[in-house]
Amino acid sequence: MPSELESLGRIRALLFAAPKRSFTPALVAEVLKLDEPRSESFLEYLSAVERECEGNPEFRGIAKVFLRGDVFYEALSDNPDVRRDYDFRATHEGGRDFCPKNMFYYIWAWINIAEELLRGADIENNRTILITHDCRYYIPEIIDAAKKAAMMRGYKVVFAFADKGLPSCVSSYSHAVRLAKPMMAVFITASHLSLPLENTVVGAKVSILGSTGKLESIATRLIKITTSEKLKELKADQNLARYLCPVNFADSYRELAVGESHTRLAVAGVLAARGKLPMTLYELSQKINESPDLDGYLKSVLPTEIPPVFAGLRVVIEGAHTSSGLLAEKALSALGAQTTLLNGDVRQIRGPHKADPSITENLRGLFGEVAARSAHLGVAFDLDGDRGVIVLPDGNNGFVALAPDKIGQVLTPFLMNDGGYRAALKPLYIRDCLATDALVDQAKQSGITLNTTDAGYIYLKKCERQRREEGFLAIGMGEASGHVWLDFTGPFENPIVVTLLFAAMGIKQSLVKGRSLADDPLALLKAFNDLVIPYRKSTRFQPLFAPELISTVTVEAAQAGITQLPFPAPLKQTIITLCRSKSIEKLKDYFFEGREFQTLLGQLKVDKFETQWDADEKIYRFGKIYFSLDGISSGSFVSRGSSNDLTAVQVWEAKEFEGEWRGERLDEGTIQKRFDLIGGLVLTTCERLGILELTDRKPAVNMPAVLESVKRYRETCR
Repeated sequence: MPSELESLGRIRALLFAAPKRSFTPALVAEVLKLDEPRSESFLEYLSAVERECEGNPEFRGIAKVFLRGDVFYEALSDNPDVRRDYDFRATHEGGRDFCPKNMFYYIWAWINIAEELLRGADIENNRTILITHDCRYYIPEIIDAAKKAAMMRGYKVVFAFADKGLPSCVSSYSHAVRLAKPMMAVFITASHLSLPLENTVVGAKVSILGSTGKLESIATRLIKITTSEKLKELKADQNLARYLCPVNFADSYRELAVGESHTRLAVAGVLAARGKLPMTLYELSQKINESPDLDGYLKSVLPTEIPPVFAGLRVVIEGAHTSSGLLAEKALSALGAQTTLLNGDVRQIRGPHKADPSITENLRGLFGEVAARSAHLGVAFDLDGDRGVIVLPDGNNGFVALAPDKIGQVLTPFLMNDGGYRAALKPLYIRDCLATDALVDQAKQSGITLNTTDAGYIYLKKCERQRREEGFLAIGMGEASGHVWLDFTGPFENPIVVTLLFAAMGIKQSLVKGRSLADDPLALLKAFNDLVIPYRKSTRFQPLFAPELISTVTVEAAQAGITQLPFPAPLKQTIITLCRSKSIEKLKDYFFEGREFQTLLGQLKVDKFETQWDADEKIYRFGKIYFSLDGISSGSFVSRGSSNDLTAVQVWEAKEFEGEWRGERLDEGTIQKRFDLIGGLVLTTCERLGILELTDRKPAVNMPAVLESVKRYRETCR
């Protein structure tokens, strides 16, 4: 019988000889004539992360992976496709791409990046890392590997919970990092992806302390290039043992539940904005940023009895089995609101789910409950809680769903005036390319600067950092997809606090107009309509790229050395990205500046085709067509691409008024015809040019209303 060392060597040699093959203990036992229990014991030994750090590297490079609900062992691999533009995300084989040993290497790579950045900027390293995850189910060994990897390097790990052992959401995470003040934070998440159960979905978003004292999300180059370089260096390093630090695991690990403290933050923000604290929201935000003990400060400024400023407000919350619902209910109830929480039991979500409020069908239950309870407001969150949507009843058995760009437009004057941000020297709002142009009009009215970036949080945050160096203060940032940030809530999204401030604004406006909140379920809608600059905007929708476009891009990619394996192999991220760029290029060639179209409504002209060209990636990131009708600005159409599927991501809108907004809308018939004209013209052109398929076939998203608009347009063209 071979010795244990010989058996370990034979097993490692077997797995390395078949690098793309997955082995079970039974298969290894059969091939090498071992008994199965010993085979499993040897495989477990080889796959332990400690093997990577031993002086003798002969047993390195074996991974335990989790695929399709089963456990396998194989040679450690790397999938560059998980390194996306603004996060790390494995959508099909996360149990391999982020298996415990790969997670170990990623954590060490990120630590090396962070240490270099801190040294280069002369920033003190407090050797604390915050780690947490959202409500998706993650294999415990992967989470444990992340924690162990950090502690093996001598770092203290703070593991954050939303509340009492419950998984985090981004609102709680945004507060946890301000409490723990780490040098680096790792949020294990795969966003809102809803995929079949057999797809093991794992990902991460990483932030590192910046020169301003705030955590900053790492940018695309650090994700795609620097992380890749660090991984290669670590795996080639024959002496990883030199990185190890003696560690007492009991002293190096603590858990942090933030639910109660987050409620104090949310309540304090509303009270400050409503004039119930001896400081403005802007002043409160500055104090919080300066305080070494954030929660202690919040306790000191809150009154013993919280004024019920939300008394009479009825709110329905779609929790979608995530922690966002629970935290939203806590904060709303603390301010006196009457709340109904749907799907409030927090679960570890597996497989397909409905925690994505950008899909209208997922909101049906919320719509029904808002109507049944005569609620003023409904709110829903996505799986990781970085996106939300506010729903208002319209009084005609319908609902108005407000994305952050619409919310940002009406909140801006409230933040500037009631929130005290007019005292800021250079107030700024940052939007993404899919956001409404009502924000442009509002910025002019409010006297603030507006900047536009591509969709994706790293682009907004990059803009914020650059403008901050010029003395600007971003009072808020928002994406049409549902992401929203406030200066008050720190470096990460907090849709819960945004919802509360929207409610506070609506209640204040109702009081100004003499409306009774208790008797009028439409009070917040009326407040919104008082303040909104009206643009008729489509929902954010995702039509399929046409086979003709995909074929063209695949051929061009192959000529450049980028090959795509046939279905059912996962699509390479590069192919999806190139389809986006090619689609924008084709649109740009057709809708050139100055092109005119004679229509039944008048002369429609392309005033401008705005693009963002990425010189590093050599792609178009988005394209935006500005139209005028008979010489007067009338609307726009925006196109970019999905990060996950072969779909475009598009919106369009039409002004509901002529020229500048002076409080007078056009008649409904004219508004609808102008809206249908812009969307119908561009979309039918996309179909004719072989860019898009106009169908509701999956993975297309939110297409029914879009197709109805196209149908009306085609009828007018007959």
